[in-house]
Amino acid sequence: MTGLELFLGALFLLYFILLAVVKFGWNFPKAFKNNSKTFDNRITVVIPFRNEQSNIADIVEDLKNQKTDRTTFEVIFVNDHSTDDSDLICKKLISGVDGFTIISLPENLRGKKYALANGIESAKGSIIVTSDADCRVSRNWLESIRDLFNHQEVNMLVGGVAIEPSGSLISEAQSLEGAALTAVTAASINLNIPIMCSGANLAFRKEVYKTVGGYEGNFDIPSGDDEFLMRKIEEHFPGTIYYHHNPEVVVRTKALESMSQLFSQRIRWAGKWKFNLFSATSLVAVFLVVFNVGFLPRLRWR
Repeated sequence: MTGLELFLGALFLLYFILLAVVKFGWNFPKAFKNNSKTFDNRITVVIPFRNEQSNIADIVEDLKNQKTDRTTFEVIFVNDHSTDDSDLICKKLISGVDGFTIISLPENLRGKKYALANGIESAKGSIIVTSDADCRVSRNWLESIRDLFNHQEVNMLVGGVAIEPSGSLISEAQSLEGAALTAVTAASINLNIPIMCSGANLAFRKEVYKTVGGYEGNFDIPSGDDEFLMRKIEEHFPGTIYYHHNPEVVVRTKALESMSQLFSQRIRWAGKWKFNLFSATSLVAVFLVVFNVGFLPRLRWR
């Protein structure tokens, strides 16, 4: 056998081992304890945004239309120095809506982590839910999240994120990659070895966030607000991170449509890897990206 054949054989073997582990983890969600109990479970949704004038109206409307009682949740939009009309559009849409507010980061603070931290600091809810301004959520999103936080052992809840393809090759590739990463996310959490999550669909107890120090120590890293916080919670409260398997909790977002946007996104993601002590996160992400490249010709010519 040639060296290339050996390499490809090893790649396929590793891939199928990963598939077996993911399938096992996916099929056996973590069980909740029987002592379900109702707590103070008011929710605060924190949505940071910068230059999202073409998207922000959708998430505002989705949150207005939540099935859960409006008095049991609030929404805080945090403007991270937008230079377009995002701020004006958001203010107009939430004007007069009880529990919906917008704040702006001070001039000396910039970046998603600072936006999230400021929103959480202002939050009245005991449960913090985060998402992005370019996402869409179902009517049952918050209600379903609240239900699982009735279990006292849940400190963090991770939900799925679906990337909606537009029909282009680049969007199809992102959708495929996103589905694979979501499967790995769920399986690893079910196996009590959480290695990744997405801040586009994340919930945690505010008290636990404060106990572990929030985003302290990571503010200067371009991305990773979600994974660094997850790692802290797992370290201080092992076994208390759960994946939400209800399809109604899956958050939807649009695929990026240009290579420059995709490249910039991956540069931000890669910026956190050298700070990530749990190397499996980086290895799994790189492995899935490299392997999925093999599917691109089939997507292009099908």
